[in-house]
Amino acid sequence: MKVDIRIISDAEIKIGIKKTIKNCKSLIQDGDILFQSERFPRAFALYQFANEELGKAVLLFSLLIWRKTNKPIDYKSINRDLTDHIPKHRISNGIILNALLNNYSEKKEGKKDILKETITKINSAEEYDSFKNYGLYTSSVHNSFKTPFEIITKEQVIDLKMDALKKFQIYTTDIEKHLDEIEEISKLYKEFEVEPKFDEEFIADLNDILNDNK
Repeated sequence: MKVDIRIISDAEIKIGIKKTIKNCKSLIQDGDILFQSERFPRAFALYQFANEELGKAVLLFSLLIWRKTNKPIDYKSINRDLTDHIPKHRISNGIILNALLNNYSEKKEGKKDILKETITKINSAEEYDSFKNYGLYTSSVHNSFKTPFEIITKEQVIDLKMDALKKFQIYTTDIEKHLDEIEEISKLYKEFEVEPKFDEEFIADLNDILNDNK
């Protein structure tokens, strides 16, 4: 059933964010049950669905901010992204980018590697979506039929599980407080738009990574 997000109230969007986060946690827990039973491809699919739910929560939270700042809102694009797997995966990785940006200069070890890995995951959204489907269906790969267990490895699942858990822990910390303070957060957003400030080291490393990917 199609939903037009423009007619949904701010109060209902806040409820939607909380329910989406709750469902994300449930997907991770169900993925853990499958992982412990060595049903690795199915676990991969659920961990990836959890990532997408986080992306949905981030998008809904962003919509609350845009409404408070009276910015023009492309509701057609938001409606599409809320039901499209690939944009939600990309958006979920913004959780890691934002966490990095907040303390980039203070972080000592491996920060550029984490940034590079996050950019790679953003750019690999279609691949993750394909592997999610590989986790559920017998698929034709390079003109040969493969079962999920022939395609997805335990190591891939562990990596995705840790990624989903890390994002979940970062994003859900103080989420109730952030929802209560949406007015104050929106004011900070407007101030940033007037006078944007970025960590210079973060921008330099990001440009290096993007240039290397060209």
